[in-house]
Amino acid sequence: MAAGIWILVTVIALFLILMAFIFHRKKKTRMNYYGFFVMGLIWLLIGIPLKNEGLMALGIIFSLVGMMNSDKWMEHWHGWHHLEKGDKLMRTFLLIVAGIISIGLILYIIFGPKV
Repeated sequence: MAAGIWILVTVIALFLILMAFIFHRKKKTRMNYYGFFVMGLIWLLIGIPLKNEGLMALGIIFSLVGMMNSDKWMEHWHGWHHLEKGDKLMRTFLLIVAGIISIGLILYIIFGPKV
């Protein structure tokens, strides 16, 4: 019983510290709701095969928050034309590597060793 009380006190203290940081920021930042939406989808898709209800619930919540504010998605959107040449090359390289890894994983799942 004593351990439960200490856990509750710790959670409340961390929550209060978090609230203090959020409300006492000098510079106000805009929320990236598209990021919330994408993060929610990723958490949901990871939670399904792991059968982790917590990840799935948080994924749904983040996705819903992002979808409810979909009118604000373009505030943080900067196309490729704003990037410098080095940044464009790096992003292109990372997209190609991610595509190759994805195709490799799909082929391994389809044609890999059958257990």
